[in-house]
Amino acid sequence: MNNEILEKFSEELKSFREQKKIKLEQISNKTRIDIKYLEAIESGNFSIMPDVYIRAFLKEYAEYIGLNPNETLEKYKLAQSGKLYSEHLNETKEEEKVVEEEENKTKFISEELEEKSTPDIKNNSANSLYYIFASIVMLIFIYFIYDSFLSDKSSSKIKEKPFAEVLKAQEEPVTTKNENKNKNNIDINNVKSKKIENIKNKTTISPKETALIEEVNKNKGNLTLTIIGEGKSWMRVVIDGNKNNEFIIDEGVKKELFANEKFYMHIGNSAGVKLLLNGKELYFKKAEGRVKKFNVTKNGIEYIKRKIVRQNEN
Repeated sequence: MNNEILEKFSEELKSFREQKKIKLEQISNKTRIDIKYLEAIESGNFSIMPDVYIRAFLKEYAEYIGLNPNETLEKYKLAQSGKLYSEHLNETKEEEKVVEEEENKTKFISEELEEKSTPDIKNNSANSLYYIFASIVMLIFIYFIYDSFLSDKSSSKIKEKPFAEVLKAQEEPVTTKNENKNKNNIDINNVKSKKIENIKNKTTISPKETALIEEVNKNKGNLTLTIIGEGKSWMRVVIDGNKNNEFIIDEGVKKELFANEKFYMHIGNSAGVKLLLNGKELYFKKAEGRVKKFNVTKNGIEYIKRKIVRQNEN
């Protein structure tokens, strides 16, 4: 039954696209989604890839052909559970009607109880104030009796220290501070001496090794992009406009790519990756299942302004 509803959902998407006279090639060129995934969505084959990518692709597909992306994802979720969107709307209306009736009943009962209990609340408040006042007066009276007749005031006298003891206590910390200061100076001098000795004993690199390191760095390019998986995400990276890389990165996986000028990034699940450019983290808005597209240059992230075409493209 679920498969039939999913197929019906896919047929509705395809029918709407054909009414708009939009071709799959147009969607693929604009969104950079492989056409085989678009065909799978329209044929009801949602097992071709993880659900998080299906949702991301569905959102871009719906936005391009003029459908509400959030409503389309809601229809897909209901179809997965074997429900039609129209049935869901009817159920929601019935539930709202029942909740409204229950709220009206509860409000009516609460108003009746409030009217009946108001006099009792006033009486209870007056009694509570009386008991509190009486307790305060009783405590003041007990404290007065104790302070006047029972407490021993003679034991509260303060004994002063002799002047010689005070002077000795003030001199001792000064001596200790001077000793600690001299000790710290000795430790710092020892550390500096060790650093100088390590620098002198450091092995020098031969000219051949230096040339090899420079050649490796030259082949790597000016930009090093480090991708760290914090979840699971499909990615497409185009290096300097011609080297295409398409892969899925898992949590805990680290991948490095090199370029001379720029990287074009197409991230299927933006919450699933962390990016570093030449060792420095790149910050961008992340969301579970949210697709992100942008360029990465030496200046950092450059977002791409995308215009949605809703008319025929010859």
